[in-house]
Amino acid sequence: MRKAVLLYNARSGGRRKQRENDLRDVLKILAEAGVQANLVRTQSSFDAAEQARKAILDGCDTVLACGGDGTVHDVLQGMAGSQVALGVIPIGTANALAHDLGIPLEPRRAIRALLSAGTRRIALGQASVRGFDGQPLTRYFTVALGIGVDAHLFYKLNAGSKRRLGMAAYYAKAWHLWFTHRMQPFHVELPEGIAGTPQTGVTELLAVRIRNFGGVLRELAPG
Repeated sequence: MRKAVLLYNARSGGRRKQRENDLRDVLKILAEAGVQANLVRTQSSFDAAEQARKAILDGCDTVLACGGDGTVHDVLQGMAGSQVALGVIPIGTANALAHDLGIPLEPRRAIRALLSAGTRRIALGQASVRGFDGQPLTRYFTVALGIGVDAHLFYKLNAGSKRRLGMAAYYAKAWHLWFTHRMQPFHVELPEGIAGTPQTGVTELLAVRIRNFGGVLRELAPG
């Protein structure tokens, strides 16, 4: 790591003032390690992807996503296919990818771990769908892709509730949907080489890339 940008989602997680103090300390640790780094606040999902692309064009060898899994996802859209390393400073609500990678959840410990870590290549999940405007849309993912009530949960989850309640907001919304949401069945076709047969009446599908989500979902998909 020689030149890095920290893309910070100020809307991610709670305790905003403390988070900004933490990130100033992260910048200090990077400077002491001889890394040229600057902090950029992202304004939207699209903005995070564009800032990641700009950082790559500016010669950064590392892009640090400072937030939760949503922030990582947004930054990733501007990095997929590049040779630049993605690092995670987990200051979001769930931080599933950080849990799975074994990254410390305290920002100062996280950056010290990243400074001594090696890089590794991973295969990204890819989803091609039609957006709400009817146009084709491609998204890459490192954690999971949900179709059905799981996707509905994340779509309806209120950002303010996440900041106030943390993970409890996820659990509360999940229980609410379990009792009130009408499940919509859909058809799934599985390609050859994947166990199982084509099914109908499926109401939930998860494509999972990680093992340890942290919390109660630590072993959602063992292996």
